[in-house]
Amino acid sequence: MAQKAWFVRAGKRAKEFKRFQQEGLIGIGFGLKTDLTNVTDPSDIEVAYRESNPSQDHMRTITQHIDEIFLFLVEMQSGDHVLMPSRDSTRLLLGTVEEGPALFDPARAEDGDYPHYRRVRWGLWMQDVPKGKLVDAELFYYPYTIKEISGGLGSLGL
Repeated sequence: MAQKAWFVRAGKRAKEFKRFQQEGLIGIGFGLKTDLTNVTDPSDIEVAYRESNPSQDHMRTITQHIDEIFLFLVEMQSGDHVLMPSRDSTRLLLGTVEEGPALFDPARAEDGDYPHYRRVRWGLWMQDVPKGKLVDAELFYYPYTIKEISGGLGSLGL
C-alpha cells in the first residue's frame, strides 16, 4: 500500500504543538470518552460521537468530526507522513506514523484531552515555509483537524 500524507493540526491554534512534538504523537479529541481504536464503521463512530456530544446538533459539524475521526483511526496507517503546522502556521514539522494502531488513553478522556493518539517519529523541521512555496498553499488555511494530502508529500513541491 502506498504511503499517504496527512496535514494534522495540534489542537486549536496549535496549542498542543510543543507537547505533541516532545511526546512524539498526534492526537484527536472531539469530546470522545469511548475507545474507538477497533472501530472500522463510520456509523459506530457516529453513535459514540453523539453519546459524547449530546448537545451538538449541527449536522455539518457532526459529519465533519465523524469523517476526521474515521481518517485518523482507520485510514491513517503506519509509515504515513504527517505535516503539523506550528502556531504561526508558517512552520511545519514533518514526521512519520510509527508502527502500530491508534491508541486510547482513558485518563486523557476523563481530562477532556486527546484520548485517541498515534505515535509519530518527528524528523525534519521545516523553518519558515513560505505559503507560496507549497503547491497546495490552501493547507495553511484548512480549518479542520486532519486532511489527507492528495498525491502525498511530492504533490506539495517540497
